[in-house]
Amino acid sequence: MDIYAKCGRLDMAWDVFEKIKKDFFTWNAIISGLAMHGRAEDAIELFFKMQRQKFRPNGITPVGGLSAFAHSGMGDFQFYEGSVWY
Repeated sequence: MDIYAKCGRLDMAWDVFEKIKKDFFTWNAIISGLAMHGRAEDAIELFFKMQRQKFRPNGITPVGGLSAFAHSGMGDFQFYEGSVWY
């Protein structure tokens, strides 16, 4: 799934994501892939979905989140440190 996302085959990455058991690796891969390929809003939405499903962000998750915000042009974003959003 990660290689599909990195190569821009988000359709294939999403298909795999939907079919497999979710863990931090899968969430981080799809969020980062979406952000990397101009789908920042989808990446941000998926980040919040991850949290609603009781997956707490790990040390890598903010990289995908910050990348999504940076690519979206939103500019005003919160910074994640540990378990606190600023």
